[in-house]
Amino acid sequence: EVFHRIDEYFEKEFHFENLSAPEQILLFFEYYAKYEEISGVDTARKLYSNMEHLFISSERYLPKLLNSIVKSGQEDGSITDNIPSEEISEYLLVVARGVCYDWCLHNGSFDIEEMTIKYIKRLLPALLK
Repeated sequence: EVFHRIDEYFEKEFHFENLSAPEQILLFFEYYAKYEEISGVDTARKLYSNMEHLFISSERYLPKLLNSIVKSGQEDGSITDNIPSEEISEYLLVVARGVCYDWCLHNGSFDIEEMTIKYIKRLLPALLK
């Protein structure tokens, strides 16, 4: 149910018209972190403690959306095409999940949105063309 809700949230709320692929990626993870914050640290803890296989399902809307953003960046030349789009998407999601897990370990004591964007901004230059 939780994974269905986050996918639904992204379908309804995520709008990125007129942004470059790197800007869309940053916005994507801003929304991702906001959703985690809205859901709360207790919900995130439950998901991480159960090690939900849906975290890694490439069939969900959320990873498909990110992959489509990465692919569009590869097509327009802003994102490297030396790495498959699916792999780049997975790198980015692993970083965001890691920040969320750390947020849970610290009992939500830091701004998850700020920290997620900080980490994505550090990784993103390595993926640009």
